[in-house]
Amino acid sequence: MNINMSFGQLDNLIESYASELHQYQDLFQNQALELEEQFMESVENQEKLAELNSRMGVLQCLNYQVDQEIEKANGLLGEFRKKIEYLETEINLHCENVNDEYREKLYGTANTVRTLIHNRKDEIEQMKDNSRVMCVAAGQDPKLETIAKIMMKLLEALEFAEENLEKMKSYIYCINWKYRELEKIAPKR
Repeated sequence: MNINMSFGQLDNLIESYASELHQYQDLFQNQALELEEQFMESVENQEKLAELNSRMGVLQCLNYQVDQEIEKANGLLGEFRKKIEYLETEINLHCENVNDEYREKLYGTANTVRTLIHNRKDEIEQMKDNSRVMCVAAGQDPKLETIAKIMMKLLEALEFAEENLEKMKSYIYCINWKYRELEKIAPKR
Protein backbone atom coordinates (compact mmCIF):
# COMPACT_ATOMS: atom_id res chain seq x y z
CA MET A 1 0.00 0.00 0.00
CA ASN A 2 1.09 3.42 -0.83
CA ILE A 3 1.34 5.98 1.98
CA ASN A 4 0.96 8.89 -0.31
CA MET A 5 -2.63 8.38 -1.26
CA SER A 6 -5.03 10.94 -2.28
CA PHE A 7 -8.29 11.40 -0.51
CA GLY A 8 -10.12 9.93 -3.47
CA GLN A 9 -7.97 6.85 -3.38
CA LEU A 10 -8.35 6.61 0.35
CA ASP A 11 -12.05 7.07 -0.02
CA ASN A 12 -12.14 4.30 -2.66
CA LEU A 13 -10.08 2.06 -0.40
CA ILE A 14 -12.41 2.69 2.54
CA GLU A 15 -15.34 2.11 0.24
CA SER A 16 -13.92 -1.24 -0.96
CA TYR A 17 -13.13 -2.28 2.65
CA ALA A 18 -16.62 -1.26 3.73
CA SER A 19 -18.10 -3.20 0.82
CA GLU A 20 -15.97 -6.23 1.70
CA LEU A 21 -16.90 -5.86 5.36
CA HIS A 22 -20.55 -5.65 4.39
CA GLN A 23 -20.20 -8.84 2.32
CA TYR A 24 -18.47 -10.58 5.23
CA GLN A 25 -21.19 -9.36 7.55
CA ASP A 26 -23.89 -10.76 5.21
CA LEU A 27 -21.94 -14.01 4.92
CA PHE A 28 -21.55 -14.14 8.72
CA GLN A 29 -25.28 -13.52 9.22
CA ASN A 30 -26.15 -16.22 6.66
CA GLN A 31 -23.76 -18.64 8.34
CA ALA A 32 -25.13 -17.67 11.76
CA LEU A 33 -28.69 -18.33 10.52
CA GLU A 34 -27.63 -21.68 9.04
CA LEU A 35 -25.82 -22.56 12.25
CA GLU A 36 -28.88 -21.59 14.30
CA GLU A 37 -31.10 -23.72 12.03
CA GLN A 38 -28.70 -26.65 12.38
CA PHE A 39 -28.63 -26.14 16.14
CA MET A 40 -32.46 -26.13 16.25
CA GLU A 41 -32.55 -29.25 14.09
CA SER A 42 -30.04 -30.96 16.38
CA VAL A 43 -32.15 -29.96 19.43
CA GLU A 44 -35.27 -31.33 17.72
CA ASN A 45 -33.36 -34.48 16.74
CA GLN A 46 -32.15 -34.90 20.33
CA GLU A 47 -35.73 -34.56 21.56
CA LYS A 48 -36.86 -37.11 18.98
CA LEU A 49 -34.01 -39.43 20.00
CA ALA A 50 -34.98 -39.07 23.66
CA GLU A 51 -38.60 -39.87 22.77
CA LEU A 52 -37.50 -42.83 20.64
CA ASN A 53 -35.30 -44.07 23.50
CA SER A 54 -38.21 -43.91 25.92
CA ARG A 55 -40.45 -45.71 23.39
CA MET A 56 -37.71 -48.26 22.85
CA GLY A 57 -37.62 -48.89 26.61
CA VAL A 58 -41.40 -49.36 26.64
CA LEU A 59 -41.16 -51.71 23.64
CA GLN A 60 -38.42 -53.73 25.32
CA CYS A 61 -40.58 -54.02 28.44
CA LEU A 62 -43.56 -55.11 26.32
CA ASN A 63 -41.35 -57.55 24.41
CA TYR A 64 -40.21 -59.06 27.71
CA GLN A 65 -43.83 -59.41 28.84
CA VAL A 66 -44.79 -60.99 25.50
CA ASP A 67 -41.89 -63.45 25.83
CA GLN A 68 -43.11 -64.38 29.32
CA GLU A 69 -46.67 -64.85 28.01
CA ILE A 70 -45.34 -67.04 25.19
CA GLU A 71 -43.43 -69.15 27.73
CA LYS A 72 -46.60 -69.50 29.82
CA ALA A 73 -48.61 -70.43 26.72
CA ASN A 74 -46.01 -73.02 25.72
CA GLY A 75 -46.14 -74.45 29.24
CA LEU A 76 -49.93 -74.63 29.09
CA LEU A 77 -49.76 -76.26 25.66
CA GLY A 78 -47.39 -78.87 27.07
CA GLU A 79 -49.76 -79.53 29.96
CA PHE A 80 -52.71 -79.75 27.58
CA ARG A 81 -50.81 -82.20 25.37
CA LYS A 82 -50.03 -84.37 28.38
CA LYS A 83 -53.66 -84.25 29.55
CA ILE A 84 -54.94 -85.05 26.05
CA GLU A 85 -52.52 -87.97 25.70
CA TYR A 86 -53.58 -89.23 29.13
CA LEU A 87 -57.27 -88.88 28.25
CA GLU A 88 -56.73 -90.62 24.91
CA THR A 89 -55.08 -93.59 26.60
CA GLU A 90 -57.79 -93.68 29.28
CA ILE A 91 -60.56 -93.47 26.68
CA ASN A 92 -58.93 -96.15 24.53
CA LEU A 93 -58.61 -98.41 27.58
CA HIS A 94 -62.20 -97.66 28.57
CA CYS A 95 -63.45 -98.31 25.03
CA GLU A 96 -61.56 -101.60 24.93
CA ASN A 97 -63.03 -102.55 28.33
CA VAL A 98 -66.54 -101.54 27.22
CA ASN A 99 -66.17 -103.52 23.99
CA ASP A 100 -64.84 -106.55 25.89
CA GLU A 101 -67.73 -106.35 28.37
CA TYR A 102 -70.17 -105.93 25.49
CA ARG A 103 -68.78 -109.02 23.72
CA GLU A 104 -68.84 -111.06 26.91
CA LYS A 105 -72.45 -110.13 27.67
CA LEU A 106 -73.50 -110.65 24.05
CA TYR A 107 -71.90 -114.10 23.89
CA GLY A 108 -73.31 -114.93 27.31
CA THR A 109 -76.81 -113.93 26.24
CA ALA A 110 -76.46 -115.84 22.96
CA ASN A 111 -75.33 -118.94 24.86
CA THR A 112 -78.24 -118.55 27.28
CA VAL A 113 -80.72 -118.27 24.40
CA ARG A 114 -79.11 -121.28 22.65
CA THR A 115 -79.29 -123.31 25.87
CA LEU A 116 -82.92 -122.28 26.45
CA ILE A 117 -83.88 -123.25 22.91
CA HIS A 118 -82.12 -126.60 23.28
CA ASN A 119 -83.80 -127.20 26.66
CA ARG A 120 -87.19 -126.25 25.23
CA LYS A 121 -86.70 -128.66 22.35
CA ASP A 122 -85.88 -131.43 24.81
CA GLU A 123 -88.90 -130.52 26.94
CA ILE A 124 -91.15 -130.45 23.90
CA GLU A 125 -89.91 -133.88 22.80
CA GLN A 126 -90.44 -135.20 26.30
CA MET A 127 -93.90 -133.64 26.50
CA LYS A 128 -94.73 -135.04 23.13
CA ASP A 129 -93.83 -138.53 24.26
CA ASN A 130 -95.64 -138.12 27.61
CA SER A 131 -98.79 -136.68 26.06
CA ARG A 132 -98.92 -139.50 23.52
CA VAL A 133 -98.65 -142.08 26.25
CA MET A 134 -101.23 -140.29 28.43
CA CYS A 135 -103.65 -139.69 25.58
CA VAL A 136 -103.41 -143.28 24.39
CA ALA A 137 -104.05 -144.45 27.95
CA ALA A 138 -106.97 -142.03 28.38
CA GLY A 139 -108.38 -142.68 24.94
CA GLN A 140 -108.10 -139.04 23.81
CA ASP A 141 -106.76 -137.66 20.56
CA PRO A 142 -103.05 -137.34 21.34
CA LYS A 143 -102.29 -135.03 18.46
CA LEU A 144 -104.51 -132.14 19.48
CA GLU A 145 -103.48 -132.25 23.13
CA THR A 146 -99.83 -132.49 22.23
CA ILE A 147 -100.03 -129.67 19.76
CA ALA A 148 -101.68 -127.42 22.37
CA LYS A 149 -99.02 -128.16 24.98
CA ILE A 150 -96.23 -127.77 22.49
CA MET A 151 -97.68 -124.46 21.36
CA MET A 152 -97.87 -123.24 24.96
CA LYS A 153 -94.26 -124.21 25.65
CA LEU A 154 -93.14 -122.61 22.38
CA LEU A 155 -95.05 -119.48 23.29
CA GLU A 156 -93.32 -119.34 26.68
CA ALA A 157 -89.93 -119.91 25.06
CA LEU A 158 -90.60 -117.20 22.49
CA GLU A 159 -91.71 -114.75 25.18
CA PHE A 160 -88.57 -115.48 27.17
CA ALA A 161 -86.38 -115.11 24.06
CA GLU A 162 -88.17 -111.86 23.16
CA GLU A 163 -87.61 -110.53 26.67
CA ASN A 164 -83.90 -111.39 26.45
CA LEU A 165 -83.68 -109.78 23.02
CA GLU A 166 -85.22 -106.57 24.38
CA LYS A 167 -82.68 -106.58 27.21
CA MET A 168 -79.89 -107.11 24.68
CA LYS A 169 -81.21 -104.29 22.50
CA SER A 170 -81.31 -101.84 25.40
CA TYR A 171 -77.84 -102.92 26.51
CA ILE A 172 -76.47 -102.54 22.97
CA TYR A 173 -78.13 -99.13 22.72
CA CYS A 174 -76.43 -98.05 25.98
CA ILE A 175 -73.05 -99.35 24.81
CA ASN A 176 -73.39 -97.57 21.46
CA TRP A 177 -74.43 -94.36 23.19
CA LYS A 178 -71.42 -94.52 25.54
CA TYR A 179 -69.12 -95.26 22.63
CA ARG A 180 -70.48 -92.27 20.63
CA GLU A 181 -70.06 -90.00 23.66
CA LEU A 182 -66.48 -91.16 24.09
CA GLU A 183 -65.78 -90.58 20.40
CA LYS A 184 -67.06 -87.01 20.76
CA ILE A 185 -64.59 -86.41 23.57
CA ALA A 186 -61.59 -88.00 21.85
CA PRO A 187 -62.13 -88.90 18.18
CA LYS A 188 -59.98 -91.67 16.71
CA ARG A 189 -56.84 -90.62 14.90
